[in-house]
Amino acid sequence: MLKHPEHFQLGKIGRTHGLHGDVIAILDTDKPSAYAKLEGFFLEVNHTFLPYFIRKISIRGNEAHISLEGITNVEQATRLKGADIYLPIDKLPKPTKGEFYFHDLLGCRLIDQSLGELGTVEDIIETAGQKLISFHYQEKEVLLPFVKQFVTEIDLDGKTLKTQLPEGLIELYMEETKAEKDDAFEEE
Repeated sequence: MLKHPEHFQLGKIGRTHGLHGDVIAILDTDKPSAYAKLEGFFLEVNHTFLPYFIRKISIRGNEAHISLEGITNVEQATRLKGADIYLPIDKLPKPTKGEFYFHDLLGCRLIDQSLGELGTVEDIIETAGQKLISFHYQEKEVLLPFVKQFVTEIDLDGKTLKTQLPEGLIELYMEETKAEKDDAFEEE
């Protein structure tokens, strides 16, 4: 499931800037300019959200040059490098028609054209190469590439995703279960 269901990760503190405690944040969003008037955010430090308030922010591309209240030198700013930036979910810009956020898909039922109901979306996993939908089928986690070829329709109002699974995907995961059982049998 999502790491912090009530918050979304906006980005990460990338590096310091100058000697007066400014930082450069890398924003992981399609619309960085939507955050040009941001007044504050949370940084995750040791699994805890700490609030930080912004004195000044300017955005260029996906980078935000930020001056934070209480951070006045490079040593203080250096301690923030690598920290993830979070905002409450209600701070997300409203999606336009046909757009959605990944957290909107959690709990949606997966209905395959051949197999029928598969389970529910438990997570969307973002890897370097692709996005994957995680769900359980017959008590086994299955990862489905989140591409138009396999996810043919998204109905957020009906909380369903229609799929056309690639041939052999479910069998691949079920074979792993069979192999695990065989290994356990051999150990006895």
